[in-house]
Amino acid sequence: MDRDAFLLAINKISRDERFKHGVGTLSEKSLHACLKLYYCPNIDMHEVPIENYIADIYNGDEIIEIQTANMGKLKDKLEVFLKDYRVIVVHPIIRKNVLITVSKDTGEILAQRKSPITGSIYDGLIDLYPLQKYLKNENLEIRFPIIDAKEYRIKDARINKRGRKANVKGDRIPTDIIDEVIIERFEDYKMFIPGELSEFDSKEYANSLKISRSYATYLLNFFYKTGIVERVGKRGNAYLYEVCD
Repeated sequence: MDRDAFLLAINKISRDERFKHGVGTLSEKSLHACLKLYYCPNIDMHEVPIENYIADIYNGDEIIEIQTANMGKLKDKLEVFLKDYRVIVVHPIIRKNVLITVSKDTGEILAQRKSPITGSIYDGLIDLYPLQKYLKNENLEIRFPIIDAKEYRIKDARINKRGRKANVKGDRIPTDIIDEVIIERFEDYKMFIPGELSEFDSKEYANSLKISRSYATYLLNFFYKTGIVERVGKRGNAYLYEVCD
């Protein structure tokens, strides 16, 4: 992680004329653009045609794909790219998010508050569920930059199906990078199973990580399906797990 480089990328995006003419008017949002500059400042390596697809970044050695939302959209690209290229998938996790509501007509800030939701690495792992088929591929690396951001929402006069005025999501602008979690190989997923756990159920896993039981159950199901843990029995109605050798 290079915080200075990340802040420099934020500064470049904020000075880019394309991003000064209204929140939410771009096909490429600020977060995606900032991450592209952070991972590759040379814009000549951005948006490179490869095998009938456009790679976000190709630096001659590897492809970097930045996916800020639905990871399932990467499946077609990975099916092709991983055959011949080293691929780094970047999926940002929003740790702290400030929600800002602006007027659709004037751009005036109408309200501002901190989101009650704090993102964590476990959110990123759950987001990988659609890509489980590819996680054992030796050409795949996953990076989770953990960042803070401001999310702009446009106040809209239109009425939604519930009879309420709906705010439309605009742009999400990064403000800082806090950490980066890198998974270079499949075995690295074992770092998310605390070492003190040998044979455990979802409750013990949840207590160890200080997360909810339902969250722990979802994660363990994901780890089970991808071959990170195995089921070795039951305790009552709960499965018992061990880390796979």
